[in-house]
Amino acid sequence: MMPKPEPFQDILKRFRRRQSLRQSKKIRQIRELWMKIVGEELASVTRLVYLRKGMLKIEVENSVLLSELEFKRTELLEALQESFPEIQNIYFSLGGF
Repeated sequence: MMPKPEPFQDILKRFRRRQSLRQSKKIRQIRELWMKIVGEELASVTRLVYLRKGMLKIEVENSVLLSELEFKRTELLEALQESFPEIQNIYFSLGGF
């Protein structure tokens, strides 16, 4: 007797859960590097939100910091790309801290 096939919805949920775990691990690794690049003080007022299709989204605490990071975008991107070449761009936005 053959086992009953697993519903597609269950397979999809399991797949998404695995993808989410991989993404979480990658973000943690990037966050560690981010802290080394910008320092703990600056890292504490930023939040890495996601890495999707080469775009790293980072939320920042205030508009002054947003301007400062935008000004240093190229330098920060190059530093991140040394360890994570899949990061093609950084998107900074104001976040709710």
